[in-house]
Amino acid sequence: MKKTSRILHWLCFVFGMSGMGALVALDGVAQIEVAQNEVTQGAQHDHQAHSAPEPAEPAATSDAAHQSHAADTAPATSNTAMDHAVHTVAEPGTLRDPHAYSNGYTRTTGPYVLFEGQHAHMADELTFTGIWIDRLEHVRHEEFDATELEGRLWRGNSYDRFMINAEAELVGNSLERAEIDFLLSHAVSPFWNLRLGTTHDLAEDQKRSWATISLRGLAPYWFDLETNIHIGGSGRSVFELEAEYDLLFTQRLILQPRLDFKAYGKSDIAAGRGEGASTLKAGMRLRYEFSRQFAPYIGVERAGMFGETAKLLPQGKDDRETHWVAGFRFWY
Repeated sequence: MKKTSRILHWLCFVFGMSGMGALVALDGVAQIEVAQNEVTQGAQHDHQAHSAPEPAEPAATSDAAHQSHAADTAPATSNTAMDHAVHTVAEPGTLRDPHAYSNGYTRTTGPYVLFEGQHAHMADELTFTGIWIDRLEHVRHEEFDATELEGRLWRGNSYDRFMINAEAELVGNSLERAEIDFLLSHAVSPFWNLRLGTTHDLAEDQKRSWATISLRGLAPYWFDLETNIHIGGSGRSVFELEAEYDLLFTQRLILQPRLDFKAYGKSDIAAGRGEGASTLKAGMRLRYEFSRQFAPYIGVERAGMFGETAKLLPQGKDDRETHWVAGFRFWY
């Protein structure tokens, strides 16, 4: 076998075989060497089998018992360590004190202790009162200046409230327009409130009373929407839609686009209102919130009258106007 291997190596060297031929030749050499090793190992095994005596039976039994004992002992030792780790109790003083952030106060001690018969209340169980002035502004018309106010006063809880909404416009010393609503508001969903009540127009020569149903809330994509339907005497009706959106440049600097649309179901000549689409105001106000409760603003607004309402305007008055506004908003 050794001679054959040497001959193959010598042939590869002499004839300069190609890469593939060399690989085939070397593979043959490797197979020959493996076969030679197997024969040698088989011969040694047979020689040891005939020369070494067989082990005694008690020794084999002893080794098996020793291995079985070791196998049984190892898991037991592991389980004991695991049980010890699970049942280890931390030393006193190593855990966080549950009263560390209460300055030592508990439910039965300290300045906020509840007396017998008292219990803690959630915010939606309490009654609050609030006032919100959404717009208090000076309006620069093309022909005159005016002061406008829009706000509301409410009392109630998170679900039910009594509200007084007010809108007014002063031109000089005269009340050009005024509207006041008395409404009961109920939360019909987490984002929408249904309101029922009455609305009263208080301006001179325009005094009207209406039954009102309103829906206000936060629409998808953070649009603040309010719809109102007013039903009055002699078949009169009004539909109102207001939409607002807060575009935050920063947490304090906010641009608010605003849209106000009105339509009437019947013409009211004395009040200067025509049937159908009547007025549309679209504008934006840029405010800076010094706090969440107080924010001055400036803005511009475009107002237009349409259809029958535009025809009822005095001769020569334009049905389109641009208003510049400056004011502030606050709540308490």
